[in-house]
Amino acid sequence: MELRERLARFKGAPLVIGFSGYTDAASVASFSIGYLIRRTRAERIGELRGGYYVMASARPITVIREGLVEEVKYPSIEVYASSEPKLLMMRGEEPNVNWEGYLEEVMRLIDEAEVSMIYTLGGMIDYLDSPKVSAVVNRPELRRVVVEAGVDLIDYEGPCSVYTALLYRCRGRGVGAISLWGHVPFTVYSTLTQLRSPDLKTSYLTLEAFKRLSGVDVDLDELRGEAERFMEFVERVRGGREGQPSKFYNSYIY
Repeated sequence: MELRERLARFKGAPLVIGFSGYTDAASVASFSIGYLIRRTRAERIGELRGGYYVMASARPITVIREGLVEEVKYPSIEVYASSEPKLLMMRGEEPNVNWEGYLEEVMRLIDEAEVSMIYTLGGMIDYLDSPKVSAVVNRPELRRVVVEAGVDLIDYEGPCSVYTALLYRCRGRGVGAISLWGHVPFTVYSTLTQLRSPDLKTSYLTLEAFKRLSGVDVDLDELRGEAERFMEFVERVRGGREGQPSKFYNSYIY
């Protein structure tokens, strides 16, 4: 069964996108989308294969056992779906090339699934004491929605991610979209990089903002507890004291 046929079961669902790469400081995006996929027990319904990667920078992943090549997996953008809650999800590495082709392929998916709203999840490093979440929207009326949900709006001018290009394209097609960004404190980021672990606290705050904005009922209690315990561990590491990391420790490599 092709992707478009599977999408028919999820018409009207919101679409959430989380990419690794440029948009993924401290693995906030890749961890968050992975957490959503696990908690909603989503099924993989297909992938986008449009030649969106430069293999010199987004190299295939291989499995070699006792000298024998068993698998070579090329980078792709995977599409997942859950029935309860009704949700479409997309994950992979941010496209390196052919953004125009990627945007058009996503727009076809949006049309075929009659997607009700788009949310993107990202992570960025910031000079602040505590993590926070900010947003970018593609319609003026969404500003109020975001502010009422307790999320900051930003001012920015400079290079953009594929998320921003997608928001702009969606506006021209009449589809609402919100890009959520978790701000990772620089001092915490430097420690997490050494631990090779995701920022659970910023991921939790980002998913909590998504939950408030979308109304999607996803249980975040487990993540909140793990985030609190892991931040205590991070503080012990920074203070030179030993401790036991979260069960999510080293599950995601930034």
